[in-house]
Amino acid sequence: MKSKTKNIFQLRIFQSICRLVLGGVFILASIDKLIYPVEFAQVVANYRIVPPVFIGSVALILPWIELVCGIFLIVGVFKKASAVILSILLAIFISAIFSTLVRGISLDCGCFKASAEAGKEAISPYLLILRDIMLLIPAIIIGLEKNRGKE
Repeated sequence: MKSKTKNIFQLRIFQSICRLVLGGVFILASIDKLIYPVEFAQVVANYRIVPPVFIGSVALILPWIELVCGIFLIVGVFKKASAVILSILLAIFISAIFSTLVRGISLDCGCFKASAEAGKEAISPYLLILRDIMLLIPAIIIGLEKNRGKE
């Protein structure tokens, strides 16, 4: 006989809150990058990770991935796939920020602002890594959500 007890991570309301928060964050993060693709390409280049030939492609494609996955999470379609994709992106972002920290590169992350306003909101790389880890948690929770049949 299966137990009907659910932990907080399995509760539908908790899953919904995780989806709304994570989806909202990534939608917000995509907007400025979509409006200012040239400036975002410079942000990508500043990390000195992406080969120059791919910088434009990354700057054009990444914000669309963030936007589409964010919308999917909020709407509730392709939830697991979107959460997995965003988890991978967050792991890449954490690695990229850590890499700049190790290499002594000081830059604006370009997380939410790619425009001229970007440098005005400089945040410690340690806080950026912590923030991305905190965003990774709901992404993992959504990704691990069990498929619901008839309940």
